[in-house]
Amino acid sequence: MKKLTKKEIELHKETAKQLKKSEQRRYKAKVTNMYLKWDAQRARRVFWWFKQSVELWQHELRTWIDCSWFYSNCWPSKLEIKFPNLCKDIEDIVKNDISADNKLQSTTKFCRMSAREVRERLIKEKWYKEKDFQIRIISSVLNRQWYSLKKT
Repeated sequence: MKKLTKKEIELHKETAKQLKKSEQRRYKAKVTNMYLKWDAQRARRVFWWFKQSVELWQHELRTWIDCSWFYSNCWPSKLEIKFPNLCKDIEDIVKNDISADNKLQSTTKFCRMSAREVRERLIKEKWYKEKDFQIRIISSVLNRQWYSLKKT
């Protein structure tokens, strides 16, 4: 196993940055295999590449099958996108229990209901299912709409 100098490490990093995605992955896998003997952990320490990524690149190199990650599926989307009427439904439920700031210095609307109560009423009155959302998700939706909730 050859010892890499700092210049060589920087050269390999810069070369990888200039390639397209699939070519970049193949190049990084070849560099890892050539200099670090298939050791993904060492590639993480030397080149600062993610260990799981290096393992995926090596798998691509061995099998000749391009694997692509769909990052859009990794993070949950906002609930308002999944249920377009949710904001209106929440407003209908909460409208009788809202009070404004006494000094009128903020846009925050104070709600005398908790997120748990809002969720239960959404399930009862608006025909949502229990598996559709959790209490903490309802709380974040209410926070995005500038509601300050009662603590439970």
